[in-house]
Amino acid sequence: MKFLCSLLVVSFSTSLFGDIRLSKQNGKLSKLNWKVVNDTVMGGRSSSRWTSNSSAFIFEGNLSLENNGGFASIRCELKNNDLSNEDGIYLKVKGDGRKYQFRIQSKVSRWANYSNEFKTKKDLVQTFYLPFKDFKPSWRGRRLNNLPTLKGEDVVGIGFLLGDKIQGKFKLEIIEVGATTKKSYTKRSTIKKTQFDPMTY
Repeated sequence: MKFLCSLLVVSFSTSLFGDIRLSKQNGKLSKLNWKVVNDTVMGGRSSSRWTSNSSAFIFEGNLSLENNGGFASIRCELKNNDLSNEDGIYLKVKGDGRKYQFRIQSKVSRWANYSNEFKTKKDLVQTFYLPFKDFKPSWRGRRLNNLPTLKGEDVVGIGFLLGDKIQGKFKLEIIEVGATTKKSYTKRSTIKKTQFDPMTY
């Protein structure tokens, strides 16, 4: 089902990140149509939701392996975004110790998804850099070898998915999401370390 969520703002700047970013502007949130897509579409029993608090956006729910299920996800389309000059995705998250996927829909193939995994540490704020070239295409969990390497110019949708085959509750707090160059990410990481930022790199 479609979940109308006032959660994502797409912004561009001349700072280190001229990117997509989850944030607020003037105390308000922009509107995008999100889809909650769980294994219920195939008869499974998993559930998830997408909410927010004062500091983060939250993807949480319960993963069930009943009826051959085992995944929960949230996704949205990105329109009028030119990421051709970016090299990958930047994430700042607070996790629960589980392994998640960041998923991208490419205009090269509307039915396949490109994905890259990141492993969280429970209750710890972490940052991740996921190069576009490392995203792997798949369809219904099956790896595809006949699709081209993902490029920023082809990104038309983003999302998060949990499918680690571990039954139970999950929670991922998403503080920032950005599309950036490797150089900008490295520069930003260096600045944060110099400033004794407590984030994990």
